[in-house]
Amino acid sequence: MDSITYKIIRSNRKTVALCAEKDGTFTVKAPLRMKASDIEDFVLSHRKWMEKASARVSEIQSFYDSFSESDIENMRAAAKTVLPLKVEKYSKIMGVVPNSVKINSAKKRFGSCSGKNDINFSLFLMAKDERAVDYVVVHELAHTGRLGDDDAQLNGLAELLCFLHELNELLGLKHGLSLEVFGTSHDLALHLDQLCIHTVRAGGD
Repeated sequence: MDSITYKIIRSNRKTVALCAEKDGTFTVKAPLRMKASDIEDFVLSHRKWMEKASARVSEIQSFYDSFSESDIENMRAAAKTVLPLKVEKYSKIMGVVPNSVKINSAKKRFGSCSGKNDINFSLFLMAKDERAVDYVVVHELAHTGRLGDDDAQLNGLAELLCFLHELNELLGLKHGLSLEVFGTSHDLALHLDQLCIHTVRAGGD
């Protein structure tokens, strides 16, 4: 990375964030009164992170570009068969019931859950290791409501969750890549559209 180019977006905020966008560009989100020189110093101090983030964005794009139309249709068919069965399996363990399960071609995340407990899975999830698929299913089911208080259910869930911390690598993401991913930290494995690094507090005039 010989030169650093980035876009600055100012707003009424107290922190400054450097984000690698999905198109390979960088954005600095800064407070309204933060000095331009302070922004530049912040960016330069994270040059190594930017190099890693740039490589990661390219890796993500290569992942999606590697599939033909035939591959995509095959994954869609597989997702429609496999994922509802996994949802049914883990719903019983966790004591939760989603409103619906849908398959889409999202490239921003492998799974999501709406406020109405509708779960959406990306067909591209089928290109991942089966344990990683299980991770995403369990993660989204956890958003659908409170778990049952039955001892067997809770014990089953405890056994299930004991290996989840190992599965981010199976999804191709590394915790050390950024201090914070756009969204919450537990969504690290699911969000693929933006990587961010933040400071605790920004400087000002």
